[in-house]
Amino acid sequence: MLTFTGSCRLGVPAPDGLRSLILRSRGPFTVSAPAPGGADVTVSDEVTPTDGGDAVAKVAVDRATTVTLGCPGGVGCAVTVARS
Repeated sequence: MLTFTGSCRLGVPAPDGLRSLILRSRGPFTVSAPAPGGADVTVSDEVTPTDGGDAVAKVAVDRATTVTLGCPGGVGCAVTVARS
């Protein structure tokens, strides 16, 4: 579990092929990462919890990269790297 205030950067090692990095939280958070395939594009999303569930972000990763996470309003966040 990653616990932070404001924002943090998560280093992701190179996977064997295209993989999905799944991030879960009880509260809303933002995520930003380079698009896979060498594209010069950054993909960003703001995720919020579903009714009675978690906020979930799925990030496609095909090389070593850095994913930026943020907490709306600069409050504290707790984000878990999940298997599903």
